[in-house]
Amino acid sequence: MPKLYCWNLHPLGWEDVKFERSAARVYDVLSLLKKANKIINYRVNSKDYWIRKDQNIIIVSKLKYEYLKLLRDSNKNTKYFSKHFNVCWKYSFRRLKELEKLRLVKRDKDKFWRLLEVDKKVIVK
Repeated sequence: MPKLYCWNLHPLGWEDVKFERSAARVYDVLSLLKKANKIINYRVNSKDYWIRKDQNIIIVSKLKYEYLKLLRDSNKNTKYFSKHFNVCWKYSFRRLKELEKLRLVKRDKDKFWRLLEVDKKVIVK
């Protein structure tokens, strides 16, 4: 299993224990690596996860994973998700659009969402 690195940095700038650098300096280096297209940043539940681009990993929240599990059986529309999770249709639509941005789901012309085949491993945090 590939290594997954996580930095939970305090907003006040506490120093990172592993590298003995300030939070701002660590973020500066990570942002430069992201601009160089070497790493990917996933933000899940207010935590940042930085992974190498060659690791083929997608990190999603538990809620988004529940959306993916519902799509395993058959294609469903946004109304189905909103009723199942007891939320507004717009909330469900936004979660599905976030999954579409990660290229895990796609919306058809008939407005049904379908699960896409991906070669990446999905990790739930």
